[in-house]
Amino acid sequence: MTNPVDDSFAPGDGGRKAALRLFSYAFLTSGSYLIARTLADGLFLGSLGPGALPLAMLMAACVVTPCSVFWTWASRRISMIRVVIVTRIALAVATSAVAWLLPARMESVALLWVLYLIAELRGCLNTIQLTTLLNETLPRSAHHLAPSVAAGAPLAGIATGLVIGLELGTVSYAQLLIGAAILDLASIIPLILRTGDSTEARENGTAIETGEAEPSAPFESAIVRSLVILISVKVAVLTIASFEWKVAAATVFSHRDEDLSRYFALFYAVCDVVTLLIQFFAAGGLLRRYGIAVGLAALPVALGLCLLGGLLSVSSAALLFWMTCAKGADVLRRGLHDPTLMIIYGPIQAVRRRQVIGMVNGLLKPVMEAAVVFGIFAIGFLANRTESLFVVAAVLMPIWFASSVRTLSAYRASASVEE
Repeated sequence: MTNPVDDSFAPGDGGRKAALRLFSYAFLTSGSYLIARTLADGLFLGSLGPGALPLAMLMAACVVTPCSVFWTWASRRISMIRVVIVTRIALAVATSAVAWLLPARMESVALLWVLYLIAELRGCLNTIQLTTLLNETLPRSAHHLAPSVAAGAPLAGIATGLVIGLELGTVSYAQLLIGAAILDLASIIPLILRTGDSTEARENGTAIETGEAEPSAPFESAIVRSLVILISVKVAVLTIASFEWKVAAATVFSHRDEDLSRYFALFYAVCDVVTLLIQFFAAGGLLRRYGIAVGLAALPVALGLCLLGGLLSVSSAALLFWMTCAKGADVLRRGLHDPTLMIIYGPIQAVRRRQVIGMVNGLLKPVMEAAVVFGIFAIGFLANRTESLFVVAAVLMPIWFASSVRTLSAYRASASVEE
């Protein structure tokens, strides 16, 4: 019997022009986000310290959630392209305003909070909009190009990292933020150059130009229910791994701030390069050959093995090694897993899909991250926080695998119905 998942990745030329425009959009929006994110983290943590992070995550959830709800409401009633364009203009204006105020109010706590929350909002909206655009622009036969589209983000990470690392002494914070605003405005150009979108994409009911308000109950869909569980567990495990990684690094490089900064810079640079290589040269071929199963399985398998190594570690150096590997699994998340999730949204009806993408990235993820952070602080009162967190992650991993299997089954069933 023909496998609908494999068929959906049949090679062909359809959608390549749309993929190139989406790649440009991903590069520009990711560049503006990474500039804002880097400056916000540096200024916010430098002035308020890491103790402000739990409150910052809670505040971010309070800001991101209503904005994502508004995005979902607006995109169901107005042309989605127009909503995206308005969003980019609004972010450019807000960032320019912060850039204008920053030189005279460098010590303003309120302004630092605004900059931090704008960066958080950028990250959420970037994910929502790129995922939605990818599903509503590319035909199903070109979905194997999703990793190449997503490669715009790590490429932007490499470029902005070089610019900030080499020019921060000569270029002011305000000038960098103005640069982020310019990138926001430039990202509008690929959105209005859509005359070459494939006929298949237009005919498959993507509704990219319309904003029809159709009542929908997203949880009626089996694929949505399994996705919600999968993403909730994934966010929890990744947050635990990221926290333990930072703690292990701070322990090994205690009182060696320059070495710690050098370690982080090298780690992020290597991850961006490896992610780029995966997205350009490996992910598309793997998805065409094996379907989305490999995209769903690679991350939890790699992360589970690394966390097991961390649990069995007998020294701080060994723990840092395994947690560096665990955090390094981000290359599989960004290079293969996240593009696979973008593809899985495809069979969901267009209006419902927008609602689900907004709910998952604008509500579920920030709330789960905040809940895990507060859980970490609660577990901190126990005798061995690290061991306790590893046990929590070990309990969550089987749930992750089970939800991945259910998501795969639901996707295959939906793809079969579409055919």
